Amino acid sequence: MKIICSQESLLHGIQTVQKGISSRIGLPIYNGILFEANEDNKVHLFATDLEIGIDCYIPAQVIETGSTVIPSRIISE
Repeated sequence: MKIICSQESLLHGIQTVQKGISSRIGLPIYNGILFEANEDNKVHLFATDLEIGIDCYIPAQVIETGSTVIPSRIISE
């Protein structure tokens, strides 16, 4: 996955979906944010705590499609 986007858009997306993350769940996958880059020049961000899920789409130039989960504490620092 390789994208180009504005810092403001990325920050807005991260701050939006972080509200769906809970530290109460012991599985590491639920402490992260899912990033999915698609051909439609948007990046889908998603987080859940198994009770609620929050997603957000940000505009980006998608050079290479793909997906990954990045731990919330790493991406927010």
